[in-house]
Amino acid sequence: MQQGPPPQTLRYYQCPPIQRYITEIAIGQHQPQKPVDHAWQNILQHYFRTSHYSVERNNGFHEVIVVEAKKPTGRAPTEHKWNGVRQQLQKDNMLAFRNRLDNVQTMYGVAAVGSRARFYVLFMNQNVLVSDTQDGILANDEVVDLRDDEQNIHLLLEAKLARINNCQNNN
Repeated sequence: MQQGPPPQTLRYYQCPPIQRYITEIAIGQHQPQKPVDHAWQNILQHYFRTSHYSVERNNGFHEVIVVEAKKPTGRAPTEHKWNGVRQQLQKDNMLAFRNRLDNVQTMYGVAAVGSRARFYVLFMNQNVLVSDTQDGILANDEVVDLRDDEQNIHLLLEAKLARINNCQNNN
């Protein structure tokens, strides 16, 4: 008996629960923080299945992907806002985890404001986040939107999953 190809995983934007959270987030609306947090937590759980990974809000064991998500602002995020979120992601989250757990692996970060996000990498033995351009999917400091850039976000998360599964983030 021949086995067919493995079933294809739905992309995050094809999942009704995730779609619902994303529709609750919009730049220009003063929304609560919860829809942003729920969207990112569900997106990560979608790609990093909990049978192999743990999706934690804070203080997990070995943080590989860290998200610092902020509620939408009254207008498109300014460069000042992005810098603040990035600094919090780097200093308060990723470097704090690294100091607590030792320099065990390359870590990936997402700085999000509402539905918009920037992706970063904190390489082993480094203390400064850099734009995540290593898979050739995003440009330096490119801002992506959960609604408008689904394909690139999907490809990026799939690339991170492959790197982590193949232990390519241990260098």
